[in-house]
Amino acid sequence: MLGKYILFFLLTFIPLLATHTLVCVGTPKTSLPKRCTKDDNHTKIIRLSPDATYDTSIFTIQTKLRTLINQDENISLALLSQGMSGTLTAIAQNNLLPYYREHIKGLIVKDSPAILTKMCSKKTTKTIPKPCQNIKKFNTTLQEKASLDEVTKALSPALQMDWYYPEMLLADTNSTNKNIQHESWINALENNGIPYRISKKFDTENIDYFIKMLPSFLKLHQTKIPQYYGPILRFHIGKILYASKRPVQILSNIPYGKSNQQNYDVYFENNRSNNPLLIYVHGGGWTKGDKSSFADFSKQYANKGYTVVSLNYRYLHLPQVGMKEMISDVKSGIEKALHNATIYHANPKKVVVMGESAGAQLLFMAVSKLDKNKISVAIFNSMTTSLYKHSEKKQQRLSGIKDAKQRKAWLNAYSPISHLNHYYTPTLVLHSLDDKVVSSSHLQVLDLQSVIYNQNITPLWISYGAHPLAPDTKSMQLGYQDIEKHIDAFIAKILKNI
Repeated sequence: MLGKYILFFLLTFIPLLATHTLVCVGTPKTSLPKRCTKDDNHTKIIRLSPDATYDTSIFTIQTKLRTLINQDENISLALLSQGMSGTLTAIAQNNLLPYYREHIKGLIVKDSPAILTKMCSKKTTKTIPKPCQNIKKFNTTLQEKASLDEVTKALSPALQMDWYYPEMLLADTNSTNKNIQHESWINALENNGIPYRISKKFDTENIDYFIKMLPSFLKLHQTKIPQYYGPILRFHIGKILYASKRPVQILSNIPYGKSNQQNYDVYFENNRSNNPLLIYVHGGGWTKGDKSSFADFSKQYANKGYTVVSLNYRYLHLPQVGMKEMISDVKSGIEKALHNATIYHANPKKVVVMGESAGAQLLFMAVSKLDKNKISVAIFNSMTTSLYKHSEKKQQRLSGIKDAKQRKAWLNAYSPISHLNHYYTPTLVLHSLDDKVVSSSHLQVLDLQSVIYNQNITPLWISYGAHPLAPDTKSMQLGYQDIEKHIDAFIAKILKNI
């Protein structure tokens, strides 16, 4: 009996002990509760420009939320907004990294569309609703690389709910909205097992009560596998993020060998010199991939002040091209880029290498064979660190060696984990805990083994990421902009001492 009373007390009163900061989001014309008129310790205000495009508004909300969380790692947030600003707020928080999302405990919206496809697909002679007009503008900003239907789905919160979604308070006072959008919110919340409350009033009393009842920790709602269109938004917004901001000089297909695959592209701003040199090696399972996938990424880093070399190499084609030849290609490409660095407006003493998946493994092996101080810093995404961890069938396919005893020497020769004793470059390694292609155990063993040797490996774990964690045209990741900030900070820390 006593146990029941204790449980009742914990469930009823402990949530009241948690303190949450209310973040009010809206344009100057948005009608928000009185509590949202003053920016203080308990209430923060994010003002959106009424003329801003939807992508700009989303970026503004995300930037403010990141800043608040970075300033106080213990902060707990409840987000409040109205109308289309509420829709954009829901989208913005849903596209942050889980690290930031776990600080967002509640979402309060009033009369905010949940599924824009229902609003914008109606065939009517009346004026097109303003949100639908703005979606068309957004589509134009994307240079119509995405269909209007894709963008509309990507901006519909009810189609993006997942396990990290915060508890919600729906304050729907618009009768038309209630019939269409209100039901869309409720159906999506219930289908994904997300707790919610309904209020007919958008006042301080109801809002404060909802906030007080929020948990002090984020619950993962795992009643079913989420079905949502979040990746569509991240993918297409990425096209805006990685669009070139200023003119970039491009030198294409510079050869470093006789094969038509042994070449690289160079990106730099003509009016800059003595840039850090960034060399990128693509992945593709050793059998596919191309430097062209990273053109927008390369332009963006050129705008950041780098000279970028995006490198191709020969694919696996036994017996002519094996692991030895692919590593030799990457090493040769790096050496030619270093030799010509000044021609490319770069500083050969400040060299950053980046690679993803198979490209990261080849790059690690190539760097381990270069002189100790040739490379300043390395960034690897979703890297195969031990070829032993691949299936026997895949080992045979990659090596061409069927006998297990004979294959052991090959596995040791080309597994990064076997070469840590002579690998000295300061390195950041990113890996998703949920990687289904190259399991997270690859980074775990690398991290553990590096402690024995040079202690130069820094892991960065990502939750709910895919493979690879790289901004190519096929895998623009959830919150890659957040990941990129970690990468840039790591690079800056190393380069400032050179």
